[in-house]
Amino acid sequence: MKNIFYALTLMLALFQVAASAQTVTLTPSALEIVAPSANARTFYAIDEVYLIYQASTAKLEIKETGTNTRLWYGDTSSVTISGSSIWSSKLTKFALWFQDATTTNGYRFFFPHDEVGYRYRSSNGVLTVFDEDTKSIIYAQSIDSVKISGVTGASNKLAYLRGKKFLRDYYNMKVGDVPTAVVGAAAGSGATVTIAGNATCGTITLTPAGTPTTTGVLCTVTLPVTYPNKAIVSITQYDPDSGANATRWFADSTAGAFTLNASGTALATTAYIFSYQVSGY
Repeated sequence: MKNIFYALTLMLALFQVAASAQTVTLTPSALEIVAPSANARTFYAIDEVYLIYQASTAKLEIKETGTNTRLWYGDTSSVTISGSSIWSSKLTKFALWFQDATTTNGYRFFFPHDEVGYRYRSSNGVLTVFDEDTKSIIYAQSIDSVKISGVTGASNKLAYLRGKKFLRDYYNMKVGDVPTAVVGAAAGSGATVTIAGNATCGTITLTPAGTPTTTGVLCTVTLPVTYPNKAIVSITQYDPDSGANATRWFADSTAGAFTLNASGTALATTAYIFSYQVSGY
């Protein structure tokens, strides 16, 4: 029985030595674990792993989000990030590429921005982070431990995480859908508008008719996504007629739509082409 115990102890020690001899390289999108002598390399997407750092031991642990399997454990000196030679600089990169959380018992967690879900219990203030596919729990600590630059308080942090989750998941799902466009009264009776593009960019062709007015909405574009706060829209003249009349219109936006508006001088009854670019927050 003792021989079995000693054998298991030796195997564990050898495993730990082998693991520590491995090195890790991180980029904004991927993580690479390199075996000793570089005879094997394993790659993971950045949203498939999470990191646990303990300052008192200067050790870093890397786990797979879906299974909580330990992928690597070792000294911080074995971690390579291009352009960062000292550990404090590497931690800054981690905090940029991952969501950062520092616990009261001396551990610092870095979990993915993508492919995770959040569950918050107001009764105890605990935020649980879990893998979206397997529901494996990655992190379960007080939401006060979550570090978000410029954001304090549980309600504000939840709003931030909710907005970030929305923009990364729902927005990415809908980004290819085509917006809808309808003419406004300022374009005149019989005016037409067409749109080609998606939620982030495209062109609008507006043809006023009848008697366009000097004020009011020329056309309204409804986006396939609704941002938590506001859509940010950039409109550019895309043909000679729109370029020659750049002072006769302006753009405005809400969380899920934007408008072209008459700005004091009526447009002529000819076709105008505009390009648009949309982001939001």
